[in-house]
Amino acid sequence: MQLSVLSAFLSTGVLVALYKLTTAESNAASDLAANDICTDCVNFMGDVSQILKNPKDQEIIIEKVEQLCRILGSTYCADFVDEYGELALAYLADFFDPKTICTSLRLCHSQGPVPVANFKLNKPPVKDNGNSCTDCVAFLTDLDNLLKNRTIENMIIEKLREICDLLGSVSCANAVEDYGMLALNLISKNFVPKTLCIKMTFCQSVSANKPLQLRDDQIRQVL
Repeated sequence: MQLSVLSAFLSTGVLVALYKLTTAESNAASDLAANDICTDCVNFMGDVSQILKNPKDQEIIIEKVEQLCRILGSTYCADFVDEYGELALAYLADFFDPKTICTSLRLCHSQGPVPVANFKLNKPPVKDNGNSCTDCVAFLTDLDNLLKNRTIENMIIEKLREICDLLGSVSCANAVEDYGMLALNLISKNFVPKTLCIKMTFCQSVSANKPLQLRDDQIRQVL
């Protein structure tokens, strides 16, 4: 389970947003009820996006994920959170586009899905230590395989239910029941490890260094 750290970051960020919205003394929660499921979704996802970018909320998210690492007894998980926690949240915040997510969940109308390749990151390139590309692809490939495993999916949903119960949030529980499995399937369907690693600058685009490939008929013409 230590390889689902990125999922833990995003899930915890969503749950922190749910908790803040359901316990806020302001009218933030009531403002979400616009009687328009698309608007409601975009507003809520916008709040999640802002929380992922807020330094104070980032500290809360990282602390919660570190607690999860300790519960799992995973040194790898803890080391990853300590070294890459803030960077991971920054990337998740960039990928977390409210309108795109709500459209992909079929809660908003669109001409068609927006592929992962269309996302743009505005982050400085990651300093390569010689293994960053290989490590990134291996890590995300393992994570991709986990997300496609129905047993793992059910475990993630069950853990989210338990967290919702601890928070005492009805909105959280309803969101998990209604959209939990759909969200996991959506993430898995659009999860391309090498593409994501290139977008996060852990890997270089292969197009610039791609070797010339000649077809048999071209070789015969040269000969």
